[in-house]
Amino acid sequence: MRIGLDTNSVLAQRSGAATYFLELLPSLLAHAVGRDELIVLHGEEDDATPLAFLLRNEKLSERTAPFGGRRSNGLWRLLSFPAVERFVNDGEQQFGLDVCHTLAPPLMPSRAATRVLTLHQMQPTRGGRLPAPLRRSLAAANRVICTSNRLKQQVQTAIAKTPRCERLADKLTVVPPGVHPRFRETPKAASIETLFQRFPFLEEPYLLCTDLSANQGALLMLLEAWARAQSQVAELPPIVMCVTADASFEVMDLLRREGFEGRLLLIEEPEVELLPALYRGANCLLSPSQQFEYGIPVLEAAAAGIPAIVGEECGALEELGSALLVPENDSPEAWAHSMLRMQESPEERRGRGREGRDRAAAVTWEKAAARHWKIYRGLVTGEIDLAQLQAQL
Repeated sequence: MRIGLDTNSVLAQRSGAATYFLELLPSLLAHAVGRDELIVLHGEEDDATPLAFLLRNEKLSERTAPFGGRRSNGLWRLLSFPAVERFVNDGEQQFGLDVCHTLAPPLMPSRAATRVLTLHQMQPTRGGRLPAPLRRSLAAANRVICTSNRLKQQVQTAIAKTPRCERLADKLTVVPPGVHPRFRETPKAASIETLFQRFPFLEEPYLLCTDLSANQGALLMLLEAWARAQSQVAELPPIVMCVTADASFEVMDLLRREGFEGRLLLIEEPEVELLPALYRGANCLLSPSQQFEYGIPVLEAAAAGIPAIVGEECGALEELGSALLVPENDSPEAWAHSMLRMQESPEERRGRGREGRDRAAAVTWEKAAARHWKIYRGLVTGEIDLAQLQAQL
C-alpha cells in the first residue's frame, strides 16, 4: 500500500500541524509492513530542512530514498519509505497512491487517490457555521481525522448549522496526538547547561508560555493577568515564551505599543533536544487560547511532570483532565488567581505535575500511528468501521 503524506507547506510555517507530523512520522514508518510505502510530498524548499533533521535525528536515513521532480508551481522533493529508485514528475497521479493524506487544510479535490485530511483546529463563522474553505475541504475528503473528541464535537456542531452539509459528519473520526519519549526522561546535565548557555538571560524558576505570537488578544490578556498577580506577591516568576525568529519582532513591537515592555522574555526557536530541560525548569506551563487547540505542548509539559494552566478549549483536557488548571478564557482576574495559586502552593503544583505525568504515560505516538494505518487499510479495503474505531478510544 502506498500512502502519500502531503505536508501542504505546514513544515515551513513551523505550525502545530508541523509538530504533529514530525512527531508522528517515525511511528508511522515503524508500523508499515510488507510492501507499505510512505511518500512525503512537499512543495516548499523550507520544508526540506525539518524533514532532513528528523531523518538524521531519528536515524531513519538508511530507510529513506529521495526522489523528486519539477512542477509548474515550483520544486517538489519527495521522500519514500522504503527506498524507491525512480524519478517522478507531475503530481499525485504519477505516484500511484492508494491514499493521499493532507496534514492540514485546505484540501483540493483529486481523482488520484482516496483523500484523508487531518484537522487540528477550527474557527467557525460568527453564525457558528463551517467557513467556506473548510467546507470545501471536508467535502473533498473521504475521511477527516480530528485530533480530539472535543474538536470533533465542535466540527459536528458547525456542520449541523451549515445548510446541506449533514453528510459531512459521517466522515469524522478521532486520532489523539502522542508524546515523544524524550519528554518523559530526565534531561541530561549537558542539555541543561546548553540551555542556559544558549539563553543566558534565563533563570529558574519561570512560567513557560506557548507561542501566542499569532494570538495577540490571548497574549495581552495573559500579560495583564501576570501584572495583576505580580502586584499581590513578592516574587512572581517571569513569563518566558518560545517564538520563531520572524515573530519575535512583531511581539516586541506589540509589547512596546501596549506598555508591556520588559514583562515577557522571548526564546527564539529552541532546539528540540533542549525542550525537555526547558519544560523542567518551569514552575508551570501557560496555554491560554480563544480558539480550539489540540495541545501538544501541554502534553509534553505533563510528560515532563510540569503542571499547566490552560484555556477552556485546550484539546489536552481529554487526556489530562483534572491535572490541568482551567480558568475562564478571557478573564485576567481568573488567570491571575490561577498563577497565584500555582505560585503559593508548591504541594498543589507537585500534585498536578505527578497526575499529569501519570496520565500522559498512556498517550503515545505509537497508538496514533496504529490508528492511522487502520484508517488507511480500511479505506483501501472498504472494511473500515468508524463506529468501532471510535469506540476503541
